[in-house]
Amino acid sequence: MLVKHIIKKHKERVATRKADINRYRTLGSRDLESGMYGNDVDRMTDLLVENDVLDSWDRTVSPKWSHFKYNRKVKRSVKRMQARMGRQRTGKASAGFLMNLQQWKNTRSKLVSGVAQDSLDLMKDRNALLAVAILLVEKGYLKSYDADDIMNEKEKSKIIESYHDFLNDNHVPETSLVDEQKLRLLNSLPNAQK
Repeated sequence: MLVKHIIKKHKERVATRKADINRYRTLGSRDLESGMYGNDVDRMTDLLVENDVLDSWDRTVSPKWSHFKYNRKVKRSVKRMQARMGRQRTGKASAGFLMNLQQWKNTRSKLVSGVAQDSLDLMKDRNALLAVAILLVEKGYLKSYDADDIMNEKEKSKIIESYHDFLNDNHVPETSLVDEQKLRLLNSLPNAQK
C-alpha cells in the first residue's frame, strides 16, 4: 500500500513538472538562466543560431521534456551576444535582452547600412561608433563595449584603438574615418570563434 502511494505521488509530481515545462511561454515572458527549459528557451536558442553565436549542434535537448536546455554553451553564447549588443556580459537573458535579440539583425543592419552611406568620423558620430563596435566585436578585434556610455572618452578610445588594429592588419592607413569600403572589408572578415 505504501509503495502504491509513493508511486502515485511521484507520477503526480512528474505530471505537474511536465505541464509546467510544456506550458507555452512566449519569448520575454520570464528571465532565462542556466538549467531552464521551455518554448522560450527554444526560441532564444534559434535566435542565437540565426545571429551566428551558437552552433545548432551545440544545443542539448532534454531527454525528458523535448526542449532545448539552457546549458553552459548557451550561456556562453548569450554572453557573446551581450558583448555584441554592448550590454553587460551576465549570461542571463533578461526580458529586455530577449526583445533586443529578436530585433538584432534588423537593428544591426540599419546601423551598418546607415553608416556606410557617408564617410563619418568615429570621434564625433555615435551611430558610426556603434556600428564599428558591433562589427569589431563580431570579428574578434574588440572584447566588449558599453553601448549606453559609448561616447565616453575611455570607451571611445578603446573602440578606435581596436579599429586601428583592424586597419593595420588589413594594410589600410590609420584614420578615425569610416566609410563604405572599410565597413565592407570589416564585414567580409570571418566572425570570431563561437
